[in-house]
Amino acid sequence: MRSAWNEQVAAALAVKGRTLVITLGNPLRADDGLGPLVYRLAAPVNSLVKVLDGGTTPENLSRPAVEFKPDKIIVVDAAHFK
Repeated sequence: MRSAWNEQVAAALAVKGRTLVITLGNPLRADDGLGPLVYRLAAPVNSLVKVLDGGTTPENLSRPAVEFKPDKIIVVDAAHFK
């Protein structure tokens, strides 16, 4: 049984229009490894989805992000809090 919250998250992540996925993190740091891993595993879906690796300096992606003209941006990052 899906909760209303899960349905909202699924709807927000669904590809509609041009979707830009920006992954963040440093593969040398355990808590930051998710973004680079997702980037490495991402296969080209179609011309409406673009995945960019922001690493530790996502501000460097501003030009390619603007040029892609996305309808939606999904940011993939992780943090480990003890």
